[in-house]
Amino acid sequence: MKRDITYLGTVINVKSGSVEVEISKEIPSAAPIINGRLYKIGQIGTFVKFPIGSLTLYGLVSRHN
Repeated sequence: MKRDITYLGTVINVKSGSVEVEISKEIPSAAPIINGRLYKIGQIGTFVKFPIGSLTLYGLVSRHN
């Protein structure tokens, strides 16, 4: 999964309706350009995708620590 160009980091905590993710140090920028498109990684208001086996869970970034 870490080779995926949209990889964000590792889930380190799950509580009720929230998920805490540690952003990977391997990400070169908080706004990389991938295939000519600018992505704002982990910024408030952006969506994140959590692939869980055959399911996909989507979330919205609501705060930074």
